[in-house]
Amino acid sequence: MKAVRKSVALESVPFVKEARAKKVEAIQKRYDEQATKVIEARNVFLRELAELGRVAKEVGSVNAEFNNVMRELGEPTARFGAAINERTIISGGWTREEDCLGVEGNLQKQVYKSGVIPKLFGGAN
Repeated sequence: MKAVRKSVALESVPFVKEARAKKVEAIQKRYDEQATKVIEARNVFLRELAELGRVAKEVGSVNAEFNNVMRELGEPTARFGAAINERTIISGGWTREEDCLGVEGNLQKQVYKSGVIPKLFGGAN
């Protein structure tokens, strides 16, 4: 009886291997599709971040224009100029991570490995 079971088991090995290969192939396809979405989202994020940087730079030309007018009027110019309240890009431990524009590399790795988004970023946990 054991010999028959072993014979049947040995005959099914190729089918089991094939089934595993198909499952792994399907998972790889889903992974590749999701990775493409993540890369596209990253690229969109970087474009938006660049646009935000361009907006932040506009204050410099406003300050220069102000100083030019003040010089023409013979008034003292502003040494430091006006500033806008800019957000921190990456926390660095000083700013709460949820208030920053980007996220630390360690948090990205944690989310990738656990598959869970922290509550402070809108996740369930």
